[in-house]
Amino acid sequence: MAISDIIKKITDEANKKAAFMKQIIDDEIKKVEKEAAKKAEERKKEIEESVAKMYQSIIEKAKILAKMESGSMLLKEKR
Repeated sequence: MAISDIIKKITDEANKKAAFMKQIIDDEIKKVEKEAAKKAEERKKEIEESVAKMYQSIIEKAKILAKMESGSMLLKEKR
């Protein structure tokens, strides 16, 4: 076997191993990205739910204030 054949064989094996390792790394990156996207979506939902609760609370408080103001106006009219 000629030295060039040995070098080619070693180079081919190294390239195969490098391609295999690159595929493993790419797969791991995809898993991490998928998990990060999932966590981001979960956090987004939590924030949206929290904001919805805050808005609901504000609406309820506004209704209470409107009733109190309405009652106050009625008292002023009766006087």
